[in-house]
Amino acid sequence: MAEATSSYEAAAAPPDEPRSMARHWFALGTFILIVVVVLVLFAPQSVDLLLELRAWLTGRGAAGVAISVALFVPWIVLTVPSTTLELVMGAVWGFAGGGAVNVAGKCLGSSLAYVLGLSVLKELVDEKAARNWRVLAIKRKVQPI
Repeated sequence: MAEATSSYEAAAAPPDEPRSMARHWFALGTFILIVVVVLVLFAPQSVDLLLELRAWLTGRGAAGVAISVALFVPWIVLTVPSTTLELVMGAVWGFAGGGAVNVAGKCLGSSLAYVLGLSVLKELVDEKAARNWRVLAIKRKVQPI
């Protein structure tokens, strides 16, 4: 039991923040540079692709909306940044329709992730949470007295 306590305390220590932040900023800058280059190189093709996607989805009616919502579910469950998909749905369905598709897809995806985390992936989630100092600090604060 003492070994679990020592590893618990070791995992609860915050990482070296300045170095960690520098890596995050470098990664963000690299990502933005790659996105800009891709947009400059492929912008004309992406406009045509977006128009084809819009015609295909809107031509399907309610099934097109269901397909759009269904695209969000794995996106959210896998925690992939969804800004690009949100913008595409806004371009396809308009402001109100895209917003409704975004909210519905995110709610379904979040609900599925929650259910998976409590059932099928519970052991994996507990294992990952035991190594995260932020999660351990929260657990320590909200532990019953």
